[in-house]
Amino acid sequence: MKTIAAIICADDAPPDPALLNDLNNHSLIEKIIILSRPDAAFVVSGSNDTIAASFPLGGTALELALEKAQPCPFVLMIPKPRGVTILNDGIERLLQSVRKAGAGLCYADYYEEDRSKTLEVIDYQQGSIRDDFYFGPLLLFSKEALDAARQQYGPLKDTRWGGLYELRLKIARSAGVARIPEPLSIAARDFRKDVTRSLFDYIDPTRVSYQQEMEALATEHLKEIGAYVRPSCRTVPHDASAYPVEASVVMAKPSFGLI
Repeated sequence: MKTIAAIICADDAPPDPALLNDLNNHSLIEKIIILSRPDAAFVVSGSNDTIAASFPLGGTALELALEKAQPCPFVLMIPKPRGVTILNDGIERLLQSVRKAGAGLCYADYYEEDRSKTLEVIDYQQGSIRDDFYFGPLLLFSKEALDAARQQYGPLKDTRWGGLYELRLKIARSAGVARIPEPLSIAARDFRKDVTRSLFDYIDPTRVSYQQEMEALATEHLKEIGAYVRPSCRTVPHDASAYPVEASVVMAKPSFGLI
């Protein structure tokens, strides 16, 4: 029985034909929904359903994709499809795990492209609210959990980039997230670099709108779980004292394991 709808966030780059072929021929995949920009210079053949949106990574586009995923009880999300290959039993293991754990979302480790190295992702915790938290190539959602979370907390907002971020925050506070500590897919060698960003991107002036959007979604999440602390400021008095030395503060970039 086919129980899964696959949603691929293609944005402006087409998904690999091999990946589409594998999904189209998989015994568990009922339909494939591709999110892309209207001006994307590619055409996807076959019976795949393409949603063209000005902001394919935003909440409105993802809401449309979730509606098209009906009536499948599970949704497989592939946020960065370029260079991704699903192992023969990868989807089956994800489905088995999400059912066994009773989680709203399951994700897993993966292999580097030549299979010489297993790249491990870290366990999700309640405090894992970074918008670039690293899930690896595949995310499998329970549609029942998705619908319950959106019913409880409302539909996804009309955002430009934060659709998946808002969705997994809603899931995390209502149904839970589980990691499978085994590789279920293969990704290109630069996959991790492609889906993560610099620690200091928040001060990049070209990303102000993005950061403000993510901050608003994170703030709402913190309020929902009772962890929001209202900011307060006070004026620091000017110190005209003379100091005999100068000090430099060096901030070292932390390891990738931070949440």
